[in-house]
Parts: sequence; C-alpha cells; structure tokens
Amino acid sequence: MWGASVAKSMQKSPRVFGIVCVLIGVLIVVSGCVDVGPFGAPTTIPSTPTPIPPPKVVTYSPAISAGYFHDLALCRNGTVIGWLIASDGDWGQADVPPGLTNVTAIAAGGYHSMALLENHTVVQWDSYGLHLGEPFGPPPGLTNVTAISAGRGYSLALLDNGSVVSWGHNEWGTRDVPPGLRNVTAIAAGHTSAMALLDNGSVVIWGNALGDFKYSVWTGLTDAKAIVAGGSHIALLQNGTFVNIYDGQLLIAPGEKPYLTAISAGSGSFMTLDEDDTVSYSGTGRDKNGVLCPPSVFSVK
Repeated sequence: MWGASVAKSMQKSPRVFGIVCVLIGVLIVVSGCVDVGPFGAPTTIPSTPTPIPPPKVVTYSPAISAGYFHDLALCRNGTVIGWLIASDGDWGQADVPPGLTNVTAIAAGGYHSMALLENHTVVQWDSYGLHLGEPFGPPPGLTNVTAISAGRGYSLALLDNGSVVSWGHNEWGTRDVPPGLRNVTAIAAGHTSAMALLDNGSVVIWGNALGDFKYSVWTGLTDAKAIVAGGSHIALLQNGTFVNIYDGQLLIAPGEKPYLTAISAGSGSFMTLDEDDTVSYSGTGRDKNGVLCPPSVFSVK
C-alpha cells in the first residue's frame, strides 16, 4: 500500500523526514495562506474569511386609500389591510386575498379594491361583478402598469407607454378612453367620469364630463401639475392655485391663497393644503344631526 511504503521509507531516512517536516512548517508559518493539499500539492487559503452579506430586506412606501364603503392601507412589508366603514356596502372589497404581497400601490373604489404589484400587474378583489352580471376585473394579460385608480364602479390603469386602460361598469362611458390619448402622466377615477393629466400640463376628462349623464370629452386646461377626482375634478396648477372642474365648468377658487402643496377630492367634497400647513375644506358633508357642514379652514401644524 502507498501509505505503508511511505512510512517504511520515512523510517529508513529519519534525517530526510525531519527536514521535510521543518520545511513544511516554515512554509505554513511564513506564508500564512498556503497549505498542503492532497499528495503534497499546495492550495491557497484566504487569510481572513469572506463575510456573507445579510439578506436584503425589501420595504415599501406606506399608503392609504379611502373608498366609498371601505378603506385600505399598504404596509411597509408590501401587504394590504382592508376594513369596512359601512356594512350595507359590503361587496367583499375589504376581504384582502390571502397571501397578497409585493404590493406597491393600492386603490379603494366604490365597490372594489385594487393593488399594483412589484411586477407591474394588477390584482382586484370584490363580488360586485357577480352582482352586475358582467366582467368587472382587469383585462387578461394586463401588465406594464405604473399607476392605478379606482372609481365608483370602474378602474383605470396607466401603462409605461403613457396610455390608459379602463375596465368595469360603463354606465357613464368611463370605460371608453378617448382614442389617441397618449403621453399621460397621471390618472384619477372620479364618481361618474375619468381624468388624465398629460405631460404638457393639459387635462382630459371623459364620461359624464359635462354633468348631463351623457358621454362627453372635456379638454379646457393646459397648465396643471396634479389632478384628483371624486364627485368633482380638481386640478392643481403650476402657479400653486387650483381649479374645480365641475360639470364642464372651471370654478376658480375665490380670493388670494398661499401656494398650495396638495389637493384631495371625495365623493362630495374637496380639500386643499397650502404651504402654511392650512387645510381648506368645502363640500356636501353633514354632521351627526344631518346639518350641512359649512366650508372650514384649519391648521395642521
């Protein structure tokens, strides 16, 4: 055997064996990174172990979305929480699908909920489509989505090529996106009509755009930088003021106002936030006694 032959040879040559051992020991001590592998072949050993990087933790931006009968919240871990605010409007829109994760955006509509996933696809949940007896979910194969918005009974999706896709209930023509609509940078699904902001600052509204419950397209604004939609349509202008586009009319906010930083619209109300952290509210909200709430102004400093 090879091992026996080596041992026998070593016994016959103790001086040689000692020299070999000394040389190997010196080689290991001096180099600090050389070892003897099988059959005496040198192999390199790192002087310090390579650190293993910790696993990457993906976090998402928290978000909230208020619907007609329910609310949604997006957590930092990419999951969604939903809850009802009116039991008579339960269409399953608050029942978040089990295992839903990697969500980057949410949208609470009138009778349904949507989530935009990290892979740019859309998940929708509700039982309203069964009630209508018509397709209510997103078109099969919908992808490359960058933004979503949920209306009363319909949905909008903005694609990465600047085009818009609409689906759901089409009573007011909100599903009929104007032909040739391109270069869209933002979308907003309102109560009975849809809204799009173009990269040149112009605004397009379609559906019940004129308030006569007939399909129409409205284009009459060219200097907007943000849009929101509810019962009416609000556009934040480049100069920091806003306009309320209601039934095809531009209702300019009265008086001089500080520079606005945010706008929001509900089914029957709208709010503005200015650079002085002041909120202005106006709408058709009522108090617990059913009395119409007057316009109000308050600070959020």
